[in-house]
Amino acid sequence: MANLQQELEHNGNQVKSIMESTKNGSNAGEIISDYINGCNLAIAILGDGSNILYDLGYAMSKNKKILLVSDGTHVMHSYLDTISNIVMRNNNKNLDNDNITISKILNFVSKMENDQIE
Repeated sequence: MANLQQELEHNGNQVKSIMESTKNGSNAGEIISDYINGCNLAIAILGDGSNILYDLGYAMSKNKKILLVSDGTHVMHSYLDTISNIVMRNNNKNLDNDNITISKILNFVSKMENDQIE
C-alpha cells in the first residue's frame, strides 16, 4: 500500500496538506483557515513536534468532521474524547509504513462519505 495521501487521492478524495503548504514560508494562518474552511473532513495526525492542536481547535470551532490519528504516546485531553480517533498500531511513528492504520483511515473516510458518521 502506498502512503495515506496517495491512497486517499486514489479513492477520489482531494487532499491538501497544511504542513506541506506552509514549508515555503507562505502565510500559515491564511492557509490553515482556507483549507479547514473548505474541507469536508480534517484528518489531524498528532505527532512529535506537531502544531496540530491549533489546527484541530480551529476545525472544531468550524464544526468540521475530524479524524484524529495519534502515535499512542500523547495524552489525549478530555475535550478530544468527542472526536473520532485512531491510534497507530504498536506506537508506530511512520504512518506511511502502517498499512493497518491507513486501512482504518480509508474505512473511516468511506463511512463518512456515505453519511454513516456524523
